[in-house]
Amino acid sequence: PLVLDDVLVHFDAQRAKAASRVLRDFADLGHQIFVFTCHEHIVKMFKAIKAEVRELPDCRQSQKVKDQVAEDSLTVSADASSRQAVADEFPEAEPSSPESEPSPEESDADSKNQAA
Repeated sequence: PLVLDDVLVHFDAQRAKAASRVLRDFADLGHQIFVFTCHEHIVKMFKAIKAEVRELPDCRQSQKVKDQVAEDSLTVSADASSRQAVADEFPEAEPSSPESEPSPEESDADSKNQAA
């Protein structure tokens, strides 16, 4: 595939139209071409020459996703805080800590001692 990122933005209008036709014709021959741009006039130009255009979500939608992820992270943090508050209030309900459980080496040693 041919991947291009904002290659036409510094072209004058005439050259940009000519280049967009070349890219469209190259794609029509069966070649994969990805042209990325954040410039609406470039998108309109490709649509005007009947090139297949697929638009990715814009930055505002991306920001909504980022905000949702941040909100979900806050919810997880709040859940952790809630668990800590419950653990502080009811210490007997705390799960056993890893320090109170024997290590795998200690468990093997205990098993060998019991077998002897």
